[in-house]
Amino acid sequence: MPRAIIIGGGIGGLTTAIALCRKNWDVSLHEVTPELRPVGKGIMVPDNALQVLERLGLAGRVYEIGWPIRSFELGTASGTILSTLKLNEPGSRPGHSIVALHRAELVQVLVNALPPEVLHLGSRFTHFTHESNQVRAHFKEGSEETADLLVGADGIHSRVRAQLFPQVALRYSGQTCFRGITEFALPEVLSSTCRETWGGRNRFGFSAVGTRRVYWFAPQISPPGLDDSPDLRIERLLDSYGKFPDPIPGIIAATRAEDTIRTDLFDLRPISRWSRGNVALLGDAAHPMTPNLGQGGAQAVEDAFVLAEQCAQARSIAEALAGYESIRMAKAVWIVKASWTFGQVSHWQNPLARWTRDSVIRRMPSWMRYKQMDQLNSLNY
Repeated sequence: MPRAIIIGGGIGGLTTAIALCRKNWDVSLHEVTPELRPVGKGIMVPDNALQVLERLGLAGRVYEIGWPIRSFELGTASGTILSTLKLNEPGSRPGHSIVALHRAELVQVLVNALPPEVLHLGSRFTHFTHESNQVRAHFKEGSEETADLLVGADGIHSRVRAQLFPQVALRYSGQTCFRGITEFALPEVLSSTCRETWGGRNRFGFSAVGTRRVYWFAPQISPPGLDDSPDLRIERLLDSYGKFPDPIPGIIAATRAEDTIRTDLFDLRPISRWSRGNVALLGDAAHPMTPNLGQGGAQAVEDAFVLAEQCAQARSIAEALAGYESIRMAKAVWIVKASWTFGQVSHWQNPLARWTRDSVIRRMPSWMRYKQMDQLNSLNY
């Protein structure tokens, strides 16, 4: 039985472990934290991820515990709605649906689908070495494991990537992002809507992730390493967003500081390969992207499925990894670039540039918006 070691117990690593187990691989998944503490608050699961989870038999559970998003609205801080995109009920038509839920809930769905002996918590990977046709993973506790394949799914600050490609450096977007979850009753008209509001330096988005539960995100132009006191965070956010349209100030005011996080937004300029020998990168370790298109987790899920399929079909690890890169790289690179561009354009501050941008968005025909969604959510495998 072929064997794989996966480093990183996030969405990508968990999905990879599930997919490889379904292909009769012996899998060992290592996560550095002593318990799974998902980074982030809420998550939008778009249709491309839902289609993959359907193939793995997990989409039904996500539909059951998630919150269907039926429209996406884009507006300005003055209260003008620039565009509205109507979405389908989840599962009704590939490409045009989104489910929102707490990230921890999605992680639990994935954990529950794993055989219990696969996941190893508190396991601190340090480096790998090659042995003949195998790879050996070394851990800080002094333990070692050998396998046919090592998968680095250990996030944007990947240790596996640092060893594979030490010259690669992250790129700062110029933005930091606050995120939070709060108990709040949205108006009925917004109960199944994801709305994003642009205001130059500041941007704000929100959607329900359950009954009286709202996930929100608030990117701001900022240097990295912002001096940010959690005790003053809500006050600071109300200073930035207090004049944004309702219900944004109310959502912020209803949030407890301990239910928020702040993350500087980085990505990685696309690299030419994600593997060497029998070591491969996946998800944010391979192609970290800014979160502007809501595709980070979805792209990791796609990576996981394709990697497992190639490992099951190919005659060698080298052939499997070549096939994985061939299928996945073009789309992931396109989304990295599109996410970066979206983030820069959404924070334009020049009044004339913003007026021109908003005019173009208002006049964009609906078929063009749906075509863009199809590009994001279509699968080529």
